[in-house]
This record gives sequence, structure tokens and C-alpha cells, in this order.
Amino acid sequence: MSDLEFWEHRIAETGSRIAALLATDAQAFFLETVRERFVANDATADRLDEADVVALKAATARDAAHASQMVQGALGPAAWQHAQAPEAGGDLLAMPTIAAVFRSFEALLNDFLAAHELSDPEPAQWRLPRRFIEGENLVTLTRNLFKALSERQHLQVRTADQQAASTAQARRQRWEEA
Repeated sequence: MSDLEFWEHRIAETGSRIAALLATDAQAFFLETVRERFVANDATADRLDEADVVALKAATARDAAHASQMVQGALGPAAWQHAQAPEAGGDLLAMPTIAAVFRSFEALLNDFLAAHELSDPEPAQWRLPRRFIEGENLVTLTRNLFKALSERQHLQVRTADQQAASTAQARRQRWEEA
């Protein structure tokens, strides 16, 4: 396995772990947000009978699972193939693919809340989790991802420089031999 293949593999593996962590967190956030909005919304909560609450809980579970699958799918292997590490001090949300997934998830959640009359003046905003989820820590995974992305980029630049130097040397030799 070449150095470049090693870092490509590391990126794919770390990206997969990040996707799983974010998908799990998205589902939990969706469920928690709907529950909190239901509890806080007197008008909607008082209007619903027990059968309606059971139906709302079932719809919440179904849509939370769908949102989690959307996050997992959007952060599949293709999302990491051409990913670049953000500038120093950036987090995952500085990566366009991750930011787009967050916006899509938030849109799904806020549409669900609106459809079930659980909207709030402040739309629900998903944040990067800071706690351990299923034994994984996003801060550590992000650090590992950014290191792998940086190493891959350095190797790609070095390989391109070596190839350019080799091509120039071959042209010099061709010129001299002509």
C-alpha cells in the first residue's frame, strides 16, 4: 500500500465513523427537539388527544430515522474522496459537504415541526455534538480527519512536483539527445 493509498483509506474510514456518529446524533436531536417542542407548545399539546399523540410519536420516530439515513447517505464514501481540510481553526461545518448536510437536516426537521404545528419563532438548529456517542468523540475524529486530509494533500502536491520535475528532466534529455 502506497502512502497515498494509506491516507485515502484513513480518510474513508474516519469519514465513515464521522457519518455514523452524526447520523446517530441527528436522529436523537430530531426526537428530542420534537418532544421538547410538544411539551412547550400549550396550544398544540392541549388540542391533541391520546391517539393523536401516539400518531405524532410514530411520525416523529419514522421521520427521525429517515433524517438519520439521509445524513448517513449524504456522508458516504464519495463525500470524503475530494474533501479538503478547512483553514486552521475551522471545524467540520467549514467543509461544504458537511454544512450542506446540516442545512438539509435542519430543513427536514423544521418542515416536520411546521407540519405538526410545533414551530417556534426560532428554528431548530443542529449543532456539532461534543459528547461521546457510541464510544466515539467527534472532536477526536475531526482532528484525525483533518490530519489525514492534510497528509493526503501534501502527498498529492509532492507527487505532482516530482512528476513535473521528472517530465522536465525527460524533456531536457530528449533535447540533448536530438
